[in-house]
Amino acid sequence: MLNNPILETSKRVVLVTNAPAPYRIPAYDLLAKHPDISLTIIYCTHSHIENLTEQKRENSYKTYYLTKPYFAFKRSFLHSDIGVIKLLNKIQPDVVITTGYIPTFLYAFIWTWWRGISHIVMTDGTLNSESNYSFIHKLIRKFVFRYSASFIGACQGSLALFNSYGVSKEKVFEAPLAINNQRFFNQKNVEEKVDFIFCGRLIKHKGPLFALEVAAEVSKKLGRLISIDFVGSGDQEDKLRQHANELKDYVQVRFHGYASQGSLPAYYKGAKIFLFPSEWDPW
Repeated sequence: MLNNPILETSKRVVLVTNAPAPYRIPAYDLLAKHPDISLTIIYCTHSHIENLTEQKRENSYKTYYLTKPYFAFKRSFLHSDIGVIKLLNKIQPDVVITTGYIPTFLYAFIWTWWRGISHIVMTDGTLNSESNYSFIHKLIRKFVFRYSASFIGACQGSLALFNSYGVSKEKVFEAPLAINNQRFFNQKNVEEKVDFIFCGRLIKHKGPLFALEVAAEVSKKLGRLISIDFVGSGDQEDKLRQHANELKDYVQVRFHGYASQGSLPAYYKGAKIFLFPSEWDPW
């Protein structure tokens, strides 16, 4: 992302995206530190993962939040706020990055097209995840791609997606989802670790009940009590606690509730095996 020549020659960069996310913020921080870039981020909504994350970084770059309702669905979201045009007129950027094709992002793209400003496509989507999209979805992408100066993808699958639309490889750059690795490296060793950890929302498709069953079956196989930590909260917590009580002869369970991004490394360090039994996940 940082070696993108469109960004390197631009003074005022605006990123229009959905919400602050811990796996993207480290990249934004690095971009904001570039001596030749003044970064502004326009969000459709506040963080639904951790509000403190966005508050701590308010001073590293300018941040705006749009005000129209934000609708989050199972695997997608929708937002339409023409107010993004007013903000772009105020900021007067040299380049605009958008991260999808909802109406708000398309308004920002059309603004760049009308004003002759460089536009960059940024996506976490892949050739596989977009394989069943409708003709209209693909037509919109073809139009946006035709008038975009550069392209940023999260992985090789994203790059394959751009390639499928005939985008020149010279215009494509990879920016993997990021995390603060040092936060994990700095954790002290734990002498007595729990056997398993489940970390995520305690909702059906994340599979917390299945994780508990896995722990119970391992207990039966090994002939000893198995320990598991549940880090997170959700509507299946009561059912999970009830089932944990039923399996108390096999599984020792600890419920830690919601944990901030900063506290997660310690939980991971304190476990032997991470269980990730989601029925589906964006990545």
